[in-house]
Amino acid sequence: VEHITYLPVSYSKGFVLQPGLIPFGRKSYAGVRASLLVGLAEVHTEKVSGILLGINDSTLINADIEMHASLPFSIDESTPEGSISSGFGLDVGLITEIDDKLTLGISIDNVIASFNWSSATIYTATVSGEITSEDFSEADSLSDYLEQSEKKEVGDYKTSLPMSINLSGTYIAKEWVTIDANIRLDIGDMYWASRPLISLGTEFYPNSKIPLFFGIAIGGHSGFIWGTGLSIKMGSIIMDLSGGQEGGVFNNATGIRAGFGLRYEK
Repeated sequence: VEHITYLPVSYSKGFVLQPGLIPFGRKSYAGVRASLLVGLAEVHTEKVSGILLGINDSTLINADIEMHASLPFSIDESTPEGSISSGFGLDVGLITEIDDKLTLGISIDNVIASFNWSSATIYTATVSGEITSEDFSEADSLSDYLEQSEKKEVGDYKTSLPMSINLSGTYIAKEWVTIDANIRLDIGDMYWASRPLISLGTEFYPNSKIPLFFGIAIGGHSGFIWGTGLSIKMGSIIMDLSGGQEGGVFNNATGIRAGFGLRYEK
């Protein structure tokens, strides 16, 4: 179990680099984004260890589990309401124009990004015992044959978002279509961190007031993702809407995605 809900409030700044600093680039730019991270909810399995061993006609179980959780509401008296967390995030990036059509870039997301959760719930439990095949077939609850203990404590803990390295490229194929490609490499094992994710996207009519988008991705947790969306440009205010599926197409998909964004650009 790994889940986090947080609100990033970000400020980005770009810089023009001195010509020739990137030898293969015609024009190059660097950027940095600093974010105030407001943590709303978090729950994750900190540790699962033990054995599950078959011996003749029975199964031996001896396991320990530890979970950490900070939720904005109280489930019961033993699970108190967690406090809102705050953290700091930092992203950096670099892009360079090769020619009028091709742009390459690299960025590192979450160079720094962590949360300190206070008044959280730290849950630990142990399960041990031996169960026969008859117990499996006759018991209403396997807890009748197992020794179990659990404990909930109020404490503090810290989590960090996984760092991601993105290698990207943009190619203006025609005046009305732009092709984007990206390879994401995650460092860490928390939350969405997974095997490399390769993405390919297209933007249609990028200079219009309502550009359209379509893209696919392979790798990562889902194996396959597709999505589509549009942007609505209202002067300096830009609203993004998107949707798609993961793990398959239409009825074969294992999940859906939806996104909304609101940006201000000078």
